[in-house]
Amino acid sequence: MEQGIWKLAPGEADIVLSKVTSILKRHNSTECNLRPWELKAIKELRSLSDILFIKVDKGNMTVVMKKEDYDEKLFKMLSNDKTPENLKRDPSAKTEKLLNKFISRLLDNQKITQGECFNLKSSDANAPSLYGQPKVHKPDIPLRPIVSFIGSPTYALSKKIVNLLAPLVGNT
Repeated sequence: MEQGIWKLAPGEADIVLSKVTSILKRHNSTECNLRPWELKAIKELRSLSDILFIKVDKGNMTVVMKKEDYDEKLFKMLSNDKTPENLKRDPSAKTEKLLNKFISRLLDNQKITQGECFNLKSSDANAPSLYGQPKVHKPDIPLRPIVSFIGSPTYALSKKIVNLLAPLVGNT
């Protein structure tokens, strides 16, 4: 379909494409491929506070796991010899202060614009969070550690660096 759109005049192609995109975004599929008893079972499982639904490490599957088992596996993963020592306090505030000072220096040296400075500075940041995805293809189903930096002090800066480096990837 898109090949036919690009045969239109350049301005017309953009208009048609935006209208089609708008229609597709507004479409809400109300059809459900689950049987009523399956929906009821899912609602009952979700109401239980000691049950978790977790996306698996590989493949497009979901695991239903007791919260107690998940916590035990996560604690086991963190209590090995390779785990760094516990910190006395959350370093997010200190990291945020240093980062904002660095970004201000970049602005002062005219390396970034006022808008970029505003987007890169951090406020009310949180520490990165850790969670685990089950490895269903391995015995005893261990967890794969995932550290999410969303909301951390350096998240916006990391995104900016990725956007700067992305065009260079594969060109070496």
